[in-house]
Amino acid sequence: MTGISWGRPLALHPDEWVVIKNAIDIVRMGNLEPVRLDYPTLLTYAVTPVVWAVHAATGLPLDTTVQGLGQNELLPSQFPYLLAGRLVVAAFGTFTIPVVAAAAWLLGGRAAAVAAALVTAMVPLAVEHSHYLTTDVPIAFFVAAATALTLGALRTGRFRILSRMIGTVSKLDLDYYRRHHVAYSVTADATSQRFLETPGDPTRVTCGPLLTLSGAYSVGLGLGIQGPAILVPRAVAASAVGS
Repeated sequence: MTGISWGRPLALHPDEWVVIKNAIDIVRMGNLEPVRLDYPTLLTYAVTPVVWAVHAATGLPLDTTVQGLGQNELLPSQFPYLLAGRLVVAAFGTFTIPVVAAAAWLLGGRAAAVAAALVTAMVPLAVEHSHYLTTDVPIAFFVAAATALTLGALRTGRFRILSRMIGTVSKLDLDYYRRHHVAYSVTADATSQRFLETPGDPTRVTCGPLLTLSGAYSVGLGLGIQGPAILVPRAVAASAVGS
């Protein structure tokens, strides 16, 4: 948590203002549709309840359109909203550690799990970005979770069910990486099922799981970037136009 309040009382990161202003505007207007849709929206929705709680407890202003306030600026008194949002990202980073360890344990046992947890907890890039209200750390969490669930399904024999889920969920992914994700996930869906249905095929042991892991990556990345914004009509329209 050291350094989490860097920049106080200013929002100096080039991306943080988009997330926090979207969340503040949702609380102020009572409308779940973000004002800006040119940045991943999951983090906005994750931070909005925290912004609401901070406002309820402190009564800090919610106005983001004060005359003289730049587009990428907050009022100094609004910094607690930004700080609370950074704590949400720090929580995602913390939860990523045991998830990565679980995936490593499924692959290599206890020693691999301990090593993976230590690396995830100490790698400078992950630690640094856990101090920013940006989408990178949440994405890492969802990718790690999707990978761990996939590896668990492979061990328990629920491979076909998971591959179909991956294909289905990724087809709903409407963010600006949509084509990349769907290509991976649909291939994983179709190919893994074919290998499972032909037990004599020697490639089923490697190709099916690898393709399904690619699908898991696409699902995790899609959830981490877009989140529930696929339920917002304007977000769907904007994504469709952007793709």
